[in-house]
Amino acid sequence: MFGIAAGILLVWRLGTVAQWGGVVLIVVGLFRAWELVQSFRHPPGTFRISDKEVALPRGLHAGKPLKVAPSEVSAVYFLRKSVPWNRASPVLVVELGQHAIAYPRDWFASEADQRNVVHALLAGRASEAKTTTPPAVAADDRRSLIVELGGGGALIVVGAVMALAGVALVIAFGPFVAGGILAWRAITRRL
Repeated sequence: MFGIAAGILLVWRLGTVAQWGGVVLIVVGLFRAWELVQSFRHPPGTFRISDKEVALPRGLHAGKPLKVAPSEVSAVYFLRKSVPWNRASPVLVVELGQHAIAYPRDWFASEADQRNVVHALLAGRASEAKTTTPPAVAADDRRSLIVELGGGGALIVVGAVMALAGVALVIAFGPFVAGGILAWRAITRRL
């Protein structure tokens, strides 16, 4: 909330460069506020692993988990060295056929919790017969991907229309940034 308030003050009272910075602060603040609302709407992502079903969270506070059979988990491993600079290592990666889900270290209380998930998933794979069919991507995933891409594209178009209509570029820049963030999130999300 502080970022939104500071961004509004920068846009309202200062020069062009500070106004651009203010727009960025407002967009980032609104995105963080949206994430906060999602954390109240949905419980934190938890792993549920049994002999018949594996429930993998889609995000930290992302609603319905992805439910698959243990045989559909094709690989489970840690990334220790090839981790982006803004992520703590190790990153737990669960592969489901062609799709991979990465769970950052920050989700777990300790590295031992990550290892417990790996051991449980590997035990579930060993106990059930291996099948060759890839897991089906849920229609809910496709729908949310389309909504995020469409929303991002619509916000980019709104920013372009505002800029062409003569609205101050600093104000029109907000929808561009918000649309870019939303579209980038949809593009980079892996199932």
